[in-house]
Amino acid sequence: MTKTSIPKLSDARRNYAQFCRQMSQFHIEEVMQTVHDLSTFYHLDDVPKTFPGFPSKRVRRKQNKLSYMPYPWELEMFLREAIRHSGYLAHKPFREWGSISNLTNLLRKFTNELTPEYSDYGVDVLRELQRIAHRQFPWQVEFNHPLIARHWKIYSDKRLELFIQEDFGCSANEFYVTCFALLSTWANYTAIKIPLEISDLKIDSKVINKISMMFSSAISHSRQEINSIHNFDANYEYRYSPLLLRPLLFSELLGRRLFCPIPYLFLKRMTDGLYYQFVGRIGFSDAIGGAFESYVGEVISAVLPHADRTPEKRIKKTGGEFRTVDWLVEHEGCTLFVECKSKQPTYNAKFDINKTDSLEVDLEKIGTEIGKMYVNLNRYLNGEYPNMTPLGNVYPIFVTLADWSIYHIRTNLNPDQFVRAYLRKRGVDPEIMKSFPVEVCGAEVFEMLLQSIASHGANEVLGKRARGHRRSDFLDAYLTSEFPVNTEPVWNAEWMATLHEFIDQNKDSDAV
Repeated sequence: MTKTSIPKLSDARRNYAQFCRQMSQFHIEEVMQTVHDLSTFYHLDDVPKTFPGFPSKRVRRKQNKLSYMPYPWELEMFLREAIRHSGYLAHKPFREWGSISNLTNLLRKFTNELTPEYSDYGVDVLRELQRIAHRQFPWQVEFNHPLIARHWKIYSDKRLELFIQEDFGCSANEFYVTCFALLSTWANYTAIKIPLEISDLKIDSKVINKISMMFSSAISHSRQEINSIHNFDANYEYRYSPLLLRPLLFSELLGRRLFCPIPYLFLKRMTDGLYYQFVGRIGFSDAIGGAFESYVGEVISAVLPHADRTPEKRIKKTGGEFRTVDWLVEHEGCTLFVECKSKQPTYNAKFDINKTDSLEVDLEKIGTEIGKMYVNLNRYLNGEYPNMTPLGNVYPIFVTLADWSIYHIRTNLNPDQFVRAYLRKRGVDPEIMKSFPVEVCGAEVFEMLLQSIASHGANEVLGKRARGHRRSDFLDAYLTSEFPVNTEPVWNAEWMATLHEFIDQNKDSDAV
Protein backbone atom coordinates (compact mmCIF):
# COMPACT_ATOMS: atom_id res chain seq x y z
CA MET A 1 0.00 0.00 0.00
CA THR A 2 1.42 3.36 -1.00
CA LYS A 3 1.50 6.25 1.39
CA THR A 4 -1.16 8.17 -0.56
CA SER A 5 -3.57 5.22 -0.39
CA ILE A 6 -3.45 4.97 3.40
CA PRO A 7 -6.76 6.19 4.85
CA LYS A 8 -6.39 9.19 7.11
CA LEU A 9 -7.02 8.79 10.82
CA SER A 10 -9.57 11.60 10.43
CA ASP A 11 -11.67 9.28 8.22
CA ALA A 12 -11.77 6.66 10.97
CA ARG A 13 -12.59 9.29 13.61
CA ARG A 14 -15.40 10.70 11.47
CA ASN A 15 -16.99 7.28 10.98
CA TYR A 16 -16.51 6.43 14.64
CA ALA A 17 -18.18 9.69 15.67
CA GLN A 18 -21.13 8.81 13.44
CA PHE A 19 -21.26 5.34 15.03
CA CYS A 20 -21.31 6.88 18.52
CA ARG A 21 -24.01 9.41 17.60
CA GLN A 22 -26.23 6.64 16.34
CA MET A 23 -25.58 4.53 19.42
CA SER A 24 -26.63 7.43 21.65
CA GLN A 25 -30.09 7.36 20.09
CA PHE A 26 -30.91 3.89 21.40
CA HIS A 27 -32.24 2.74 24.76
CA ILE A 28 -29.64 0.73 26.68
CA GLU A 29 -32.12 -2.00 27.61
CA GLU A 30 -33.16 -2.50 23.98
CA VAL A 31 -29.51 -2.76 22.98
CA MET A 32 -28.84 -5.36 25.69
CA GLN A 33 -31.94 -7.36 24.69
CA THR A 34 -31.03 -7.31 21.00
CA VAL A 35 -27.36 -8.15 21.57
CA HIS A 36 -28.49 -11.03 23.81
CA ASP A 37 -30.83 -12.44 21.15
CA LEU A 38 -28.24 -12.21 18.38
CA SER A 39 -25.61 -13.78 20.62
CA THR A 40 -27.83 -16.73 21.58
CA PHE A 41 -28.84 -17.13 17.93
CA TYR A 42 -25.18 -17.43 16.98
CA HIS A 43 -24.37 -19.97 19.69
CA LEU A 44 -27.69 -21.79 20.19
CA ASP A 45 -29.55 -21.21 16.89
CA ASP A 46 -32.58 -19.63 18.60
CA VAL A 47 -34.16 -17.33 15.98
CA PRO A 48 -34.92 -13.92 17.56
CA LYS A 49 -38.62 -13.08 17.82
CA THR A 50 -40.28 -9.78 16.89
CA PHE A 51 -37.22 -8.60 15.02
CA PRO A 52 -38.24 -6.50 11.99
CA GLY A 53 -36.18 -7.38 8.94
CA PHE A 54 -34.17 -10.20 10.52
CA PRO A 55 -32.99 -12.41 7.60
CA SER A 56 -33.74 -15.75 9.25
CA LYS A 57 -34.64 -17.55 5.99
CA ARG A 58 -31.44 -16.50 4.24
CA VAL A 59 -29.34 -17.44 7.27
CA ARG A 60 -30.88 -20.89 7.49
CA ARG A 61 -30.75 -21.46 3.73
CA LYS A 62 -27.07 -20.55 3.48
CA GLN A 63 -26.26 -22.19 6.82
CA ASN A 64 -23.75 -19.43 7.39
CA LYS A 65 -24.76 -17.00 10.06
CA LEU A 66 -21.63 -14.89 9.74
CA SER A 67 -22.55 -13.91 6.19
CA TYR A 68 -25.64 -12.06 7.35
CA MET A 69 -25.09 -10.85 10.89
CA PRO A 70 -22.49 -9.14 13.09
CA TYR A 71 -19.65 -11.32 14.23
CA PRO A 72 -20.07 -12.40 17.87
CA TRP A 73 -17.03 -10.34 18.93
CA GLU A 74 -18.62 -7.31 17.23
CA LEU A 75 -21.67 -7.75 19.45
CA GLU A 76 -19.39 -7.28 22.44
CA MET A 77 -18.15 -4.04 20.86
CA PHE A 78 -21.77 -2.93 20.33
CA LEU A 79 -22.39 -3.53 24.02
CA ARG A 80 -19.26 -1.66 25.10
CA GLU A 81 -20.20 1.40 23.05
CA ALA A 82 -23.83 1.21 24.17
CA ILE A 83 -22.67 1.31 27.80
CA ARG A 84 -20.64 4.43 26.93
CA HIS A 85 -23.25 6.25 24.85
CA SER A 86 -26.78 4.81 25.09
CA GLY A 87 -29.14 6.12 27.73
CA TYR A 88 -32.58 5.44 29.13
CA LEU A 89 -34.62 7.41 26.56
CA ALA A 90 -35.05 5.96 23.09
CA HIS A 91 -34.99 8.30 20.11
CA LYS A 92 -34.74 5.52 17.56
CA PRO A 93 -35.46 1.75 17.57
CA PHE A 94 -32.37 -0.45 17.78
CA ARG A 95 -34.14 -3.75 17.22
CA GLU A 96 -34.46 -3.32 13.46
CA TRP A 97 -32.25 -5.07 11.00
CA GLY A 98 -31.61 -1.82 9.18
CA SER A 99 -30.10 -0.31 12.34
CA ILE A 100 -27.99 -3.41 13.00
CA SER A 101 -26.69 -3.56 9.43
CA ASN A 102 -25.84 0.13 9.35
CA LEU A 103 -23.96 -0.03 12.66
CA THR A 104 -22.12 -3.18 11.62
CA ASN A 105 -20.98 -1.58 8.38
CA LEU A 106 -19.85 1.56 10.20
CA LEU A 107 -17.96 -0.50 12.79
CA ARG A 108 -16.13 -2.51 10.17
CA LYS A 109 -15.37 0.60 8.16
CA PHE A 110 -13.68 2.59 10.90
CA THR A 111 -11.85 -0.40 12.40
CA ASN A 112 -10.47 -1.25 8.95
CA GLU A 113 -9.40 2.37 8.55
CA LEU A 114 -7.60 2.39 11.88
CA THR A 115 -4.96 -0.26 11.26
CA PRO A 116 -3.52 1.01 7.92
CA GLU A 117 -2.97 4.43 9.49
CA TYR A 118 -0.12 2.87 11.47
CA SER A 119 2.32 1.90 8.75
CA ASP A 120 4.73 0.66 11.41
CA TYR A 121 2.02 -0.64 13.73
CA GLY A 122 3.64 -3.96 14.63
CA VAL A 123 6.45 -6.37 14.10
CA ASP A 124 4.93 -7.89 10.95
CA VAL A 125 1.72 -9.10 9.34
CA LEU A 126 1.81 -12.32 11.38
CA ARG A 127 1.52 -10.26 14.55
CA GLU A 128 -1.89 -9.15 13.29
CA LEU A 129 -2.79 -12.80 12.72
CA GLN A 130 -1.74 -13.60 16.29
CA ARG A 131 -4.18 -11.18 17.83
CA ILE A 132 -6.95 -12.11 15.38
CA ALA A 133 -6.55 -15.74 16.46
CA HIS A 134 -6.65 -14.89 20.17
CA ARG A 135 -9.67 -12.69 19.63
CA GLN A 136 -11.81 -14.70 17.22
CA PHE A 137 -11.08 -18.35 18.01
CA PRO A 138 -12.44 -18.23 21.60
CA TRP A 139 -15.78 -16.82 20.39
CA GLN A 140 -16.22 -19.90 18.21
CA VAL A 141 -16.55 -22.11 21.29
CA GLU A 142 -20.02 -23.61 21.41
CA PHE A 143 -22.28 -23.58 24.45
CA ASN A 144 -21.34 -27.15 25.27
CA HIS A 145 -20.54 -29.26 28.27
CA PRO A 146 -16.84 -30.07 27.54
CA LEU A 147 -15.61 -26.56 28.41
CA ILE A 148 -17.54 -26.61 31.68
CA ALA A 149 -16.62 -30.22 32.41
CA ARG A 150 -12.90 -29.53 31.93
CA HIS A 151 -12.84 -26.64 34.39
CA TRP A 152 -15.13 -28.43 36.84
CA LYS A 153 -12.67 -31.34 36.83
CA ILE A 154 -9.63 -29.09 37.33
CA TYR A 155 -11.14 -26.91 40.05
CA SER A 156 -12.55 -29.93 41.89
CA ASP A 157 -8.95 -30.64 42.91
CA LYS A 158 -8.80 -29.99 46.65
CA ARG A 159 -5.91 -27.54 46.20
CA LEU A 160 -8.03 -25.31 43.98
CA GLU A 161 -11.38 -25.94 45.61
CA LEU A 162 -10.10 -24.05 48.65
CA PHE A 163 -10.11 -20.83 46.59
CA ILE A 164 -13.70 -21.44 45.44
CA GLN A 165 -14.76 -22.09 49.02
CA GLU A 166 -13.05 -18.91 50.19
CA ASP A 167 -14.73 -16.65 47.62
CA PHE A 168 -18.10 -18.32 47.06
CA GLY A 169 -18.67 -20.36 50.21
CA CYS A 170 -19.37 -23.62 48.38
CA SER A 171 -17.80 -26.68 46.82
CA ALA A 172 -16.65 -26.85 43.20
CA ASN A 173 -19.66 -29.06 42.45
CA GLU A 174 -22.13 -26.53 43.85
CA PHE A 175 -20.36 -23.63 42.15
CA TYR A 176 -20.46 -25.18 38.68
CA VAL A 177 -24.00 -26.56 38.99
CA THR A 178 -25.20 -23.14 40.16
CA CYS A 179 -23.38 -21.34 37.36
CA PHE A 180 -24.71 -23.84 34.83
CA ALA A 181 -28.27 -23.27 36.05
CA LEU A 182 -27.82 -19.50 35.82
CA LEU A 183 -26.26 -19.79 32.36
CA SER A 184 -29.19 -21.92 31.18
CA THR A 185 -31.61 -19.31 32.46
CA TRP A 186 -29.76 -16.39 30.86
CA ALA A 187 -29.62 -18.27 27.58
CA ASN A 188 -33.40 -17.85 27.49
CA TYR A 189 -33.86 -14.50 29.24
CA THR A 190 -31.82 -11.32 29.05
CA ALA A 191 -32.58 -10.43 32.66
CA ILE A 192 -33.52 -12.18 35.92
CA LYS A 193 -35.29 -10.52 38.82
CA ILE A 194 -33.23 -9.68 41.89
CA PRO A 195 -32.82 -11.47 44.30
CA LEU A 196 -31.85 -14.35 42.04
CA GLU A 197 -33.48 -17.72 42.60
CA ILE A 198 -33.13 -21.05 40.84
CA SER A 199 -36.51 -22.73 40.72
CA ASP A 200 -36.88 -26.36 41.80
CA LEU A 201 -33.39 -26.55 43.32
CA LYS A 202 -32.32 -26.14 46.92
CA ILE A 203 -29.25 -24.02 46.34
CA ASP A 204 -28.09 -21.69 49.08
CA SER A 205 -29.18 -18.17 48.15
CA LYS A 206 -25.91 -16.88 49.61
CA VAL A 207 -23.97 -18.84 46.97
CA ILE A 208 -26.15 -17.45 44.17
CA ASN A 209 -25.76 -13.92 45.50
CA LYS A 210 -21.97 -14.21 45.89
CA ILE A 211 -21.64 -15.40 42.29
CA SER A 212 -23.89 -12.62 41.00
CA MET A 213 -22.09 -10.02 43.12
CA MET A 214 -18.60 -10.99 41.89
CA PHE A 215 -19.73 -11.33 38.28
CA SER A 216 -21.77 -8.10 38.05
CA SER A 217 -21.34 -4.35 37.83
CA ALA A 218 -23.58 -1.29 37.75
CA ILE A 219 -23.87 0.07 34.22
CA SER A 220 -22.61 3.43 35.48
CA HIS A 221 -19.49 1.79 36.94
CA SER A 222 -18.87 -0.21 33.75
CA ARG A 223 -19.12 3.05 31.80
CA GLN A 224 -16.44 4.62 33.98
CA GLU A 225 -14.15 1.59 33.56
CA ILE A 226 -14.59 1.45 29.79
CA ASN A 227 -14.05 5.20 29.46
CA SER A 228 -10.91 5.05 31.58
CA ILE A 229 -9.20 2.59 29.21
CA HIS A 230 -10.73 3.83 25.95
CA ASN A 231 -8.28 4.97 23.29
CA PHE A 232 -9.02 5.32 19.60
CA ASP A 233 -5.95 3.70 18.07
CA ALA A 234 -4.90 0.48 16.32
CA ASN A 235 -5.67 -1.46 19.52
CA TYR A 236 -9.22 -0.08 19.76
CA GLU A 237 -11.17 -3.24 18.90
CA TYR A 238 -8.77 -5.48 20.86
CA ARG A 239 -8.64 -3.44 24.06
CA TYR A 240 -9.41 -5.20 27.32
CA SER A 241 -13.09 -5.17 28.24
CA PRO A 242 -14.29 -5.02 31.87
CA LEU A 243 -17.17 -7.23 30.71
CA LEU A 244 -14.76 -10.18 30.77
CA LEU A 245 -14.57 -9.90 34.55
CA ARG A 246 -18.14 -8.67 35.16
CA PRO A 247 -20.48 -9.83 32.36
CA LEU A 248 -23.64 -9.11 34.39
CA LEU A 249 -25.11 -5.59 34.47
CA PHE A 250 -27.69 -3.74 36.52
CA SER A 251 -29.09 -0.25 36.98
CA GLU A 252 -31.60 1.24 39.39
CA LEU A 253 -33.21 2.90 36.38
CA LEU A 254 -34.03 -0.54 34.93
CA GLY A 255 -35.63 -1.97 38.06
CA ARG A 256 -34.51 -4.85 40.25
CA ARG A 257 -33.14 -6.99 37.44
CA LEU A 258 -29.75 -8.43 36.61
CA PHE A 259 -28.94 -8.44 32.89
CA CYS A 260 -26.72 -10.89 31.01
CA PRO A 261 -26.52 -9.37 27.50
CA ILE A 262 -23.95 -11.91 26.24
CA PRO A 263 -24.31 -15.33 27.92
CA TYR A 264 -21.06 -16.46 26.30
CA LEU A 265 -19.17 -13.97 28.49
CA PHE A 266 -20.79 -15.54 31.56
CA LEU A 267 -19.67 -18.96 30.30
CA LYS A 268 -16.08 -17.71 29.95
CA ARG A 269 -16.22 -16.03 33.37
CA MET A 270 -17.26 -19.25 35.14
CA THR A 271 -14.51 -21.23 33.39
CA ASP A 272 -11.40 -19.37 32.20
CA GLY A 273 -12.27 -16.36 34.35
CA LEU A 274 -11.58 -18.14 37.63
CA TYR A 275 -7.86 -18.18 36.81
CA TYR A 276 -7.78 -14.39 36.60
CA GLN A 277 -9.86 -14.06 39.75
CA PHE A 278 -7.38 -16.09 41.80
CA VAL A 279 -4.04 -15.41 40.10
CA GLY A 280 -1.60 -13.53 42.30
CA ARG A 281 -2.99 -14.90 45.54
CA ILE A 282 -0.72 -16.73 47.95
CA GLY A 283 -0.59 -20.42 47.08
CA PHE A 284 -2.58 -20.22 43.84
CA SER A 285 0.38 -20.67 41.49
CA ASP A 286 1.41 -23.95 43.15
CA ALA A 287 -2.22 -25.07 43.43
CA ILE A 288 -3.11 -24.51 39.77
CA GLY A 289 0.19 -26.00 38.61
CA GLY A 290 -0.26 -29.16 40.67
CA ALA A 291 -3.94 -29.50 39.85
CA PHE A 292 -3.34 -29.10 36.12
CA GLU A 293 -0.54 -31.67 36.19
CA SER A 294 -2.87 -34.10 37.97
CA TYR A 295 -5.61 -33.32 35.46
CA VAL A 296 -3.36 -34.17 32.51
CA GLY A 297 -2.48 -37.46 34.20
CA GLU A 298 -6.16 -38.28 34.60
CA VAL A 299 -6.76 -37.52 30.92
CA ILE A 300 -3.96 -39.90 29.97
CA SER A 301 -5.41 -42.66 32.19
CA ALA A 302 -8.93 -42.13 30.85
CA VAL A 303 -8.02 -42.10 27.14
CA LEU A 304 -5.03 -44.51 27.15
CA PRO A 305 -5.93 -46.88 30.00
CA HIS A 306 -3.43 -49.57 28.94
CA ALA A 307 -0.43 -47.24 28.61
CA ASP A 308 2.33 -47.21 31.22
CA ARG A 309 2.49 -43.72 32.70
CA THR A 310 5.13 -42.49 35.09
CA PRO A 311 4.57 -39.24 37.04
CA GLU A 312 7.23 -36.68 37.87
CA LYS A 313 9.95 -37.94 40.22
CA ARG A 314 12.96 -36.47 42.01
CA ILE A 315 16.17 -38.10 40.83
CA LYS A 316 19.26 -37.74 42.99
CA LYS A 317 22.62 -37.67 41.27
CA THR A 318 26.14 -36.61 42.04
CA GLY A 319 26.17 -32.90 42.62
CA GLY A 320 22.44 -32.52 43.18
CA GLU A 321 19.11 -33.72 41.86
CA PHE A 322 16.62 -33.09 39.08
CA ARG A 323 12.93 -33.64 38.42
CA THR A 324 11.79 -35.90 35.61
CA VAL A 325 9.18 -34.85 33.06
CA ASP A 326 5.64 -34.44 34.42
CA TRP A 327 4.29 -37.53 32.62
CA LEU A 328 6.27 -40.16 30.73
CA VAL A 329 3.82 -42.32 28.80
CA GLU A 330 4.84 -45.55 27.07
CA HIS A 331 2.22 -46.67 24.59
CA GLU A 332 2.52 -49.26 21.81
CA GLY A 333 6.29 -48.91 21.44
CA CYS A 334 6.31 -45.10 21.61
CA THR A 335 7.04 -42.61 24.36
CA LEU A 336 4.96 -39.48 24.94
CA PHE A 337 7.16 -37.05 26.85
CA VAL A 338 4.53 -34.75 28.40
CA GLU A 339 5.25 -31.49 30.25
CA CYS A 340 2.40 -29.41 31.72
CA LYS A 341 2.27 -25.67 32.36
CA SER A 342 -0.70 -23.69 33.68
CA LYS A 343 0.63 -20.18 32.98
CA GLN A 344 -1.50 -18.15 30.59
CA PRO A 345 -0.33 -15.47 28.14
CA THR A 346 -0.84 -11.88 29.30
CA TYR A 347 -3.45 -9.69 27.65
CA ASN A 348 -1.00 -7.22 26.12
CA ALA A 349 1.11 -10.05 24.73
CA LYS A 350 -1.91 -11.26 22.80
CA PHE A 351 -3.27 -7.96 21.56
CA ASP A 352 -0.96 -4.93 21.76
CA ILE A 353 0.22 -4.29 18.22
CA ASN A 354 2.10 -1.06 18.92
CA LYS A 355 4.53 -2.51 21.47
CA THR A 356 6.10 -5.95 21.61
CA ASP A 357 7.55 -5.80 25.14
CA SER A 358 4.87 -8.02 26.71
CA LEU A 359 4.94 -10.41 23.76
CA GLU A 360 8.69 -10.82 24.05
CA VAL A 361 8.50 -11.43 27.81
CA ASP A 362 5.82 -14.10 27.40
CA LEU A 363 7.59 -15.81 24.53
CA GLU A 364 10.83 -15.90 26.51
CA LYS A 365 8.97 -17.49 29.43
CA ILE A 366 7.34 -20.23 27.39
CA GLY A 367 10.54 -20.70 25.36
CA THR A 368 12.51 -21.19 28.57
CA GLU A 369 10.00 -23.74 29.87
CA ILE A 370 10.16 -25.66 26.59
CA GLY A 371 13.94 -25.48 26.84
CA LYS A 372 13.79 -27.05 30.31
CA MET A 373 11.67 -29.85 28.86
CA TYR A 374 14.32 -30.48 26.18
CA VAL A 375 17.04 -30.58 28.84
CA ASN A 376 14.97 -33.25 30.58
CA LEU A 377 14.46 -35.08 27.29
CA ASN A 378 18.21 -35.07 26.77
CA ARG A 379 18.65 -36.69 30.19
CA TYR A 380 16.09 -39.36 29.29
CA LEU A 381 17.77 -40.12 25.96
CA ASN A 382 21.16 -40.37 27.70
CA GLY A 383 19.86 -42.97 30.14
CA GLU A 384 19.73 -40.73 33.23
CA TYR A 385 16.16 -41.85 34.08
CA PRO A 386 16.66 -44.89 36.39
CA ASN A 387 15.19 -48.21 35.25
CA MET A 388 14.01 -46.76 31.95
CA THR A 389 15.25 -47.60 28.49
CA PRO A 390 14.32 -45.00 25.88
CA LEU A 391 11.98 -46.39 23.23
CA GLY A 392 12.61 -45.87 19.54
CA ASN A 393 10.09 -43.10 18.93
CA VAL A 394 9.85 -40.27 21.44
CA TYR A 395 7.34 -37.45 21.01
CA PRO A 396 7.65 -34.39 23.28
CA ILE A 397 4.32 -32.69 24.07
CA PHE A 398 4.07 -29.39 25.91
CA VAL A 399 0.54 -28.97 27.31
CA THR A 400 -0.76 -25.58 28.45
CA LEU A 401 -3.95 -24.74 30.31
CA ALA A 402 -4.76 -21.94 27.86
CA ASP A 403 -4.25 -21.46 24.15
CA TRP A 404 -0.91 -19.94 23.12
CA SER A 405 -1.52 -18.77 19.56
CA ILE A 406 1.31 -16.28 20.09
CA TYR A 407 3.56 -19.35 20.04
CA HIS A 408 1.98 -21.11 17.06
CA ILE A 409 1.80 -18.10 14.73
CA ARG A 410 5.44 -17.16 14.26
CA THR A 411 6.41 -13.50 13.94
CA ASN A 412 9.99 -12.29 13.71
CA LEU A 413 9.98 -12.82 17.48
CA ASN A 414 10.18 -16.56 16.86
CA PRO A 415 9.94 -18.34 20.23
CA ASP A 416 12.41 -21.00 19.05
CA GLN A 417 15.20 -18.47 19.55
CA PHE A 418 14.49 -18.45 23.29
CA VAL A 419 14.46 -22.26 23.39
CA ARG A 420 17.81 -22.41 21.61
CA ALA A 421 19.30 -19.75 23.87
CA TYR A 422 18.29 -21.74 26.96
CA LEU A 423 19.67 -24.99 25.54
CA ARG A 424 23.02 -23.40 24.72
CA LYS A 425 23.16 -21.98 28.22
CA ARG A 426 22.61 -25.47 29.64
CA GLY A 427 25.08 -27.10 27.27
CA VAL A 428 22.54 -29.04 25.21
CA ASP A 429 22.81 -29.13 21.41
CA PRO A 430 19.80 -27.21 19.96
CA GLU A 431 19.66 -29.78 17.15
CA ILE A 432 17.57 -31.87 19.55
CA MET A 433 14.69 -29.59 18.57
CA LYS A 434 14.89 -30.81 14.97
CA SER A 435 15.28 -34.46 15.92
CA PHE A 436 12.35 -34.31 18.35
CA PRO A 437 10.01 -31.46 17.35
CA VAL A 438 7.65 -30.50 20.16
CA GLU A 439 3.88 -30.26 19.96
CA VAL A 440 2.58 -27.28 21.96
CA CYS A 441 -1.13 -27.49 22.65
CA GLY A 442 -3.85 -26.40 25.06
CA ALA A 443 -5.78 -28.83 27.26
CA GLU A 444 -8.67 -29.24 24.81
CA VAL A 445 -6.40 -30.06 21.86
CA PHE A 446 -4.34 -32.41 24.06
CA GLU A 447 -7.51 -34.39 24.75
CA MET A 448 -8.21 -34.54 21.00
CA LEU A 449 -4.62 -35.64 20.39
CA LEU A 450 -4.82 -38.53 22.86
CA GLN A 451 -8.14 -39.69 21.42
CA SER A 452 -6.57 -39.70 17.94
CA ILE A 453 -3.58 -41.65 19.29
CA ALA A 454 -5.94 -44.14 20.96
CA SER A 455 -7.62 -44.77 17.59
CA HIS A 456 -4.68 -44.57 15.17
CA GLY A 457 -1.49 -44.89 17.21
CA ALA A 458 1.17 -42.32 18.12
CA ASN A 459 3.46 -43.14 15.20
CA GLU A 460 0.69 -42.57 12.69
CA VAL A 461 -0.59 -39.36 14.31
CA LEU A 462 2.64 -37.72 15.50
CA GLY A 463 5.21 -39.46 13.31
CA LYS A 464 4.01 -37.67 10.18
CA ARG A 465 4.13 -34.30 11.90
CA ALA A 466 7.61 -35.03 13.26
CA ARG A 467 8.77 -35.64 9.70
CA GLY A 468 7.37 -32.31 8.55
CA HIS A 469 3.92 -33.24 7.25
CA ARG A 470 1.58 -30.23 7.77
CA ARG A 471 3.97 -29.02 10.44
CA SER A 472 2.86 -25.39 10.09
CA ASP A 473 -0.82 -26.24 10.63
CA PHE A 474 -2.53 -25.79 13.96
CA LEU A 475 -2.54 -29.18 15.67
CA ASP A 476 -6.33 -29.24 16.11
CA ALA A 477 -6.88 -28.52 12.39
CA TYR A 478 -4.45 -31.31 11.49
CA LEU A 479 -6.18 -33.79 13.82
CA THR A 480 -9.70 -32.88 12.71
CA SER A 481 -8.74 -33.19 9.05
CA GLU A 482 -6.63 -36.35 9.08
CA PHE A 483 -7.64 -38.26 12.23
CA PRO A 484 -11.27 -37.45 13.03
CA VAL A 485 -12.72 -39.30 16.01
CA ASN A 486 -16.33 -39.67 17.09
CA THR A 487 -15.46 -40.30 20.71
CA GLU A 488 -17.34 -38.33 23.35
CA PRO A 489 -15.29 -35.56 25.00
CA VAL A 490 -13.30 -36.94 27.92
CA TRP A 491 -15.24 -35.70 30.94
CA ASN A 492 -18.72 -35.21 29.49
CA ALA A 493 -20.26 -38.35 30.97
CA GLU A 494 -18.76 -37.76 34.42
CA TRP A 495 -19.85 -34.11 34.49
CA MET A 496 -23.38 -34.97 33.34
CA ALA A 497 -23.65 -37.71 35.97
CA THR A 498 -22.51 -35.27 38.67
CA LEU A 499 -24.94 -32.65 37.40
CA HIS A 500 -27.91 -35.03 37.47
CA GLU A 501 -26.91 -36.46 40.84
CA PHE A 502 -26.70 -32.97 42.34
CA ILE A 503 -30.09 -32.05 40.88
CA ASP A 504 -31.71 -35.25 42.18
CA GLN A 505 -30.29 -34.71 45.67
CA ASN A 506 -31.27 -31.05 45.83
CA LYS A 507 -34.74 -30.96 44.29
CA ASP A 508 -37.08 -28.61 46.08
CA SER A 509 -39.94 -30.83 47.26
CA ASP A 510 -42.05 -27.72 47.91
CA ALA A 511 -41.67 -26.44 44.34
CA VAL A 512 -44.84 -26.42 42.29
